Amino acid sequence: MQMSTKLPPLSARVTALERSQTILNARIEEIAEDVADSFEQQVPYQVRIEQKIDALTEEVAAIKATMATKEDVAASVVASEERMQGSIAALEKRVLNAFQQLLTVIDQRLPPQGK
Repeated sequence: MQMSTKLPPLSARVTALERSQTILNARIEEIAEDVADSFEQQVPYQVRIEQKIDALTEEVAAIKATMATKEDVAASVVASEERMQGSIAALEKRVLNAFQQLLTVIDQRLPPQGK
């Protein structure tokens, strides 16, 4: 079997090329419309995503603003310890005074010791 080396007539080749070009142009147009539609859908989606990110960023900033830092917590603990120490010292003083008063009352009720 021999292959023919003879080409189709020029007009047939041009017609075939024109048909292919028309099909390619139509496909390119369809793809361009699909891409444009996709971008139109993407824009509002992207806006919503950015709004959510902004809202979350604001929420995180608000949480950070209300959270105490380690220094704040340490200062609060130190202040609480100082208040407790002052309260304990005052309580010790009151208990000691109460015991002294009790001893005074007991001493007054005891019979005098003779020497």
